Amino acid sequence: MTARRPLLLTPGDPLGIGPEITCSALVASRDPVVVIGDHGALVPWARRSGLRLVAVDRIEAVPGAGAVLDPGDHDEPGRSPRCGGRWRRAGGGSRRRW
Repeated sequence: MTARRPLLLTPGDPLGIGPEITCSALVASRDPVVVIGDHGALVPWARRSGLRLVAVDRIEAVPGAGAVLDPGDHDEPGRSPRCGGRWRRAGGGSRRRW
């Protein structure tokens, strides 16, 4: 029997609800999952849900934990490299134009 390939999941906006939903999905999942995204944005939500996160450097599932492949763009979570400031949030925030 061959090993199942993991599902690849991206959490979306690190300032939105993506990290929370991603960690909830990892807790509920029975299938192998690898998250491709900002490890630092997931840590607070993983702690709240009792999920153990493991940083990986290639696409591989980790039994009993959430595997996170961080692309390592070296920007702060929630910072836009395109405008040098915070991402605009719906309903307000920065008035900068793209």
